[in-house]
Amino acid sequence: MNALTIPYPKSDRLRFRLCLILINILVITTLYAIQGKRDLGLLNIEENALSAALGLFAQILTLTYYFSWGKITGNYLNLFGMFLVSFVLFCLGQVIIYSYGVRTFAGANMFTRLPVQLINTSAIYTLICLAAFFSGALLVIDSPKKPVAIEEEECNLAAFRKVGKLLLVFSAIPFLYSRTTTLLAARSIGYEALYNYSNYGSSRVFKIIEGLSSLFTVGLIMLLVGYKHDKNKRNLITLFLSISAVITLMMGERTGAASMLLVVYWYRSFCLPTKKDKKKNLLGIILVSVLLLLAFPAIQRLRHEGIANVVQISQIVARNGIVESLISSIASVGFSVFPLAKTMEIVPLYENYRYGITYLMALTTVFPNLFFEIHPAQKYSALASWLMKRLNMTYGPGYSMPAEAYINFGWFPLPIMLLAGYLIARLLYITKDNRNDPFRVFVAMMFFFMNITLPRREFLGVVRDIAYYIIPAYLVLKGISRKQCQQAQGKKRGV
Repeated sequence: MNALTIPYPKSDRLRFRLCLILINILVITTLYAIQGKRDLGLLNIEENALSAALGLFAQILTLTYYFSWGKITGNYLNLFGMFLVSFVLFCLGQVIIYSYGVRTFAGANMFTRLPVQLINTSAIYTLICLAAFFSGALLVIDSPKKPVAIEEEECNLAAFRKVGKLLLVFSAIPFLYSRTTTLLAARSIGYEALYNYSNYGSSRVFKIIEGLSSLFTVGLIMLLVGYKHDKNKRNLITLFLSISAVITLMMGERTGAASMLLVVYWYRSFCLPTKKDKKKNLLGIILVSVLLLLAFPAIQRLRHEGIANVVQISQIVARNGIVESLISSIASVGFSVFPLAKTMEIVPLYENYRYGITYLMALTTVFPNLFFEIHPAQKYSALASWLMKRLNMTYGPGYSMPAEAYINFGWFPLPIMLLAGYLIARLLYITKDNRNDPFRVFVAMMFFFMNITLPRREFLGVVRDIAYYIIPAYLVLKGISRKQCQQAQGKKRGV
C-alpha cells in the first residue's frame, strides 16, 4: 500500500466530517468573540502577542485541515490540500513568520506599513474565512461509481491523445514564437518581458498570441493523461513540461512555474498504475517543493536584471542560508493581508459594501463587450485595479479571496466562503476511488494549475479560466470519447 494512502470506512468519514464541521463552528465563534472583545476594548492582550498567537493558530489550523482532508480522501498528497496551504501562505504568510519572532526580512514588510491592530483584525477575518472555506469543502461527498470497463477507459484515453495532439499542432507556432520573443526580451528587461507587448505591435495581438500559445500547455496536460499507460511518452511529456516550467521560472514567473511542476508530479505520484513510479515521483514533488521555496527569494531579486541562472540562484541561497531563504520565500508570497487591510480602511467608511455585485458581474466576463464603453466585469469586478487607483499606487497590490468577501459582505463572509470551499473542493476532489477517471483528473489538474494563486486575486480571473479553457476542453473531450466508444461498440457488433 502507498505510504500516503490509507483505508478509511465511509461511515467513519461522515462522522469525521461532522466532527470537523463542529470544530469549525467553535473556531469561527471564538474568533468572532475575540474580535468583539477587541472592538469593545475588553481583550487584555498586547497586540504584538496577539499577532504571534494568530500566526501560531493559523499553522495549527492548516495542519489540521491538511491532514484531515488527506484522511477523508485517502491521500495525504492532494491538490485541495496544497490549495489550502497556498491560501494560508498567501493570506497569512507574514503573520506566520511573525509568530516565530522574525521582525525583519527582505522585501515588503507588512508590519512596517500597517498598524499591528489592523493586521490582527485582517488576520482574524482571514481565519474566519478559512474555517468557513474548509467547512464548505467538507460538504463534498462523492457517490460511488462502478469500475470503468477496459474498452471504455481506452476510448477515454484515446480522446485525450487525439485532442491533445490537435492542440499541439494548432498552437505550436504561437507557442514557439511567444517563448522565443519573450526570452529574447527577458535577456535585457527581465521579468517585465512576460507582460510587454511592444514586440507584438499591439496589446490585442499580444493577447491573441498568448491565448493561443497557452493551448500548447493544455494539449501537453491532455497527452500526459492520455498516455497514462505509455511510460516512455509520459516521461517525455513530463520532461518537456518541466523544462518549460524551469524556463518560465528563470524569467521570474514563480507561481505559474511552481503550479505546473506541482501538478505534473502530483499526477505522477498519485494517478499512475505502478507503485514504483508513484514513490519516485512522490520524492520528486517533495524535492521540487523544497527547491522552489529556497529559490523564490533569489529569483525575485534577479528577475528585473535579466534571465536568472542556476549559478546565480545557488550563490544567493548559499549566502543567505537555508533558514533565511525559507523565511524570505514565505514573506514574499505572504503579503496578501495588505489588500484586505486597506479595503477594511476604505469600506464602509468611504465606500459602501458591494453586496455580491463583484461576483455577479465577474460572470459577465464570458460575454464580449458589445454595448458598454467599459466591460461590466472590468468596471465592477477588477478589484486589484480599483484598489491600486484608490490608493494612488504605481503598481498592482493584488487582491485576495478574503478581501473580496469583505468588500461584498463585511463581517458576514460565511455563506460565500462556504460556497467557494464547496465548489473548489468539488473541482479538486480526487480520491483513490475516482483517480482513474481521466476527465475528473484533467479538470482538477487544469484548475489547480491555473488557480493556485486564486487566494491572492479576485474572482474575475477564475471565471475566465473555467469558461475559456476548462469547460470547452471538457465538453470536447467528452464528445469525442462518446463518439469513439460508439464506433468501437459498432465494430464489435459487426464482428
